[in-house]
Amino acid sequence: MAINLDERIQNRKSFIIAGKTYSLVMNDMFSKHVATVDLSISKVQKEIDDVDKETADDMSLEEQQVFIFGKFDEAAKIARDFFDEVLGDGEGQRIYHYYVEDSQALAYIIGQLNEESSNIVKKNRQQRRQKYTSNKRR
Repeated sequence: MAINLDERIQNRKSFIIAGKTYSLVMNDMFSKHVATVDLSISKVQKEIDDVDKETADDMSLEEQQVFIFGKFDEAAKIARDFFDEVLGDGEGQRIYHYYVEDSQALAYIIGQLNEESSNIVKKNRQQRRQKYTSNKRR
């Protein structure tokens, strides 16, 4: 009797995002992509956080608004583009509208996808290590 290894490989996960269910393959390409996007959004958020009081004091109110609003728009665009690539054209904008144009909500979802992808990699590594350790004891 053949052992069906296909049944043992579980790298497809379903997620409900903005009221719609998506099935995503958590492979190397997805893991790299979601991690890169997560880091890009974190960098933009850090740029907002790093504007110190002294720098802000040197800017007019209008300049501060242009800077902050631009960074929010940049983070939202990165997230929308990611969802368009991974879930299909137009999904980024649909999800953005679903969450009432909240770039923080999009960043949170991407962070959760990144975490889930990392968990699958960790789980597979632990299973291999456990198998190796049990074979070593024999």
